[in-house]
Amino acid sequence: QVDAYAVVALGSPFNPAHETRLVELVREKTNSPVVCGIEFSRELDSVKRAMTALFNARLTPLVQQFIRTMQQLLSGRGVTAPLMVVKGDGHLIRAELAMEHPIETVLSGPAASFIGARHLSGYQDGIVLDIGGTTTDIAVLKDGVPHIDPKGAVVAGWRMNVRAAEIHTSGLGGDSHFRLNPHNEITVGPQRVIPLAFA
Repeated sequence: QVDAYAVVALGSPFNPAHETRLVELVREKTNSPVVCGIEFSRELDSVKRAMTALFNARLTPLVQQFIRTMQQLLSGRGVTAPLMVVKGDGHLIRAELAMEHPIETVLSGPAASFIGARHLSGYQDGIVLDIGGTTTDIAVLKDGVPHIDPKGAVVAGWRMNVRAAEIHTSGLGGDSHFRLNPHNEITVGPQRVIPLAFA
């Protein structure tokens, strides 16, 4: 079973014909989503393009199901406004584009938090901490926007061809498990302590 396809060819920044033809063939033979690496970058770094396309393909069925569920819920409540999704750089895109390029939504949660912090505080410059259940994300706001990592976002240790806020993440969150070892040293995580309220 294949949920989505990613097509990346060596040398496609010079000549994308192989990639685009393979995408056409996949579309002719299947009903599954397909994306090619050249859609994300014309850089010569084929590994970076391949990882971006691969992660995008992996996210596609999950994000499509999530967005379709949200659209059904909103429609069921009479909401007819277009659904917008936050990108990793804090900008908004239409849900239809997010379903095709879900990799663009990587780090969108922290990015949205930082834009929200700017709005709520009224400050255009500052350091924002987003403390969640499992991690704490830190970013610098300058002129009202988070600094964008010029090299692209890092996902699972791989550099992607995706514009995203430059965010430092620490594995310390509201649900982090703190322990004191026999030498009176504190260790944090990676386990979580689920609050009693969840029960």
